[in-house]
Amino acid sequence: MRVPSLARALPFAFATLALSLCLSGQGAAAQEAQPLPPGNAEAGAKVFNRCKACHQIGPGAESNIGPELNGVMGRPAGKLPDYVFSEGLASAGFVWDDAHMAEWLRGTKKMIPTTKMIFPGIRKDQDMADLLAYLHQFKADGSTAP
Repeated sequence: MRVPSLARALPFAFATLALSLCLSGQGAAAQEAQPLPPGNAEAGAKVFNRCKACHQIGPGAESNIGPELNGVMGRPAGKLPDYVFSEGLASAGFVWDDAHMAEWLRGTKKMIPTTKMIFPGIRKDQDMADLLAYLHQFKADGSTAP
């Protein structure tokens, strides 16, 4: 019995592995496409406690270590009067929506390596969905949308 050489067997092995990852949904593209569960703003207020060391939101919120987050959803990234953002975020060129905010909060340095923001990230999908629901309810003036 003839044993195939390693050079001929490896491409087949890698192709088999790639196909099995695609079919099992374990590839990176499959993970990125996963939608978040429905969010709960009340639960999101509790998740926001992780952000309070640097950020404020609601009536009377002010920028401090980080920018105030009133009306952040729908606002251009890196744009807020009276707050100096890192060059990377100031020139990011996108508007904060659920997809960008989720990517940002999962890994700020992965998304924009030159950011000043240091944050360990939100790992659980339900926490992320709840936090996004919480952020969405605040208008630019700090009032909550009905």
